[in-house]
Amino acid sequence: QFSSDASHELKTPLTILKREVEVMLRKERTPQEYQQTLKSNLEEINRMSQIVEDLLILSKADTGDIRLNKEDISLAEILNEVVAQMDMLAKSKRLHLSTSNHHQDIHIFGDALRIRELFINLIENGIKYTEEGGSIHIALQKENELLVGNPSDRMKREKEEFAKIIVSDTGIGIAKEDQEKIFDRFFRVDKARSREQGGSGLGLSICKWIVEAHQGEIKVESELGKGSSFIVKFPSLPLE
Repeated sequence: QFSSDASHELKTPLTILKREVEVMLRKERTPQEYQQTLKSNLEEINRMSQIVEDLLILSKADTGDIRLNKEDISLAEILNEVVAQMDMLAKSKRLHLSTSNHHQDIHIFGDALRIRELFINLIENGIKYTEEGGSIHIALQKENELLVGNPSDRMKREKEEFAKIIVSDTGIGIAKEDQEKIFDRFFRVDKARSREQGGSGLGLSICKWIVEAHQGEIKVESELGKGSSFIVKFPSLPLE
């Protein structure tokens, strides 16, 4: 299924490229027509490049060939940088991008570049599927979870701290039957709309890989027409 989906995703831009070039070669065209076709060609080439790049990342991840450079990193610091970067994109679509609890000093043992990529993908996803005038909110929280070994042995009970990141939007939402598939490779809720907005169809699959490579978990909560929330949890580092 994955090979079939990958072939389909690459076949579409190739078909468009071939068709456009064939039309241009049928007769002499104006410089403006050539320029317009070349611009369209470049868009399809960029789309294919993104698909191939993301496929290579997932292929290397599957075989364990990607080495993560893990260290003590501040989630608040990375999130603030990403939010500042994505704010311009949000404003260009007349969306309100906000944050909360970023003053908290929450650290994890992770690869800063991959965690940054995770946050960019999730926020960009929210921007894509939220209509003008909507909003995207990112919350950073600390959460305690009680771990219980043998219920009769109180000595085995201990608390584990987690860093929790919630990226919420007021977008189109995801149908309940699609929520379990949203992290599958090449799965698109609305294929026509997704292709129109760009992307490889692999962004959320890469997000899932990054989270799991950091011993975390990711899930989505959504309602059609009301928006979605992507919830990420990582084991946090204790403050010294």
